[in-house]
Amino acid sequence: MAERFDLVATAAVEGARIAFSGFHSVTAEATKTVEELLVDAHDDTLALGRQTTSLVCDVASLSLAHARAMRDVRSPAELFELQSAFLHRHVALSMAQLRHLQAAAHSAADRMLRPARQAREPAATGFAGR
Repeated sequence: MAERFDLVATAAVEGARIAFSGFHSVTAEATKTVEELLVDAHDDTLALGRQTTSLVCDVASLSLAHARAMRDVRSPAELFELQSAFLHRHVALSMAQLRHLQAAAHSAADRMLRPARQAREPAATGFAGR
């Protein structure tokens, strides 16, 4: 009876050791993925911040040039033409830069999700195989 108990206990310990080693490898891979995700998120946040700052500077520069041009207006027609041109340039510039920001944000999201997608496959097969 004691011999049978020893066999069962040994088998249980061996099963727990195998399960723990599998769990350890999966959690190590998940930790690596989270670390990569945080680094990518930080880099992408900085890049988007720089692009947003550039957008604000470009709009401010355009507005400043417009204010300087407003000083030299001599007639209501010239004022209307100047305002129309300014609005057109402002909208075109803003739309182009917002498209660029949208593309950068989409690219950043793809880069941030890539490690999670890559880690999901081995983790799913690792747990399914046990």
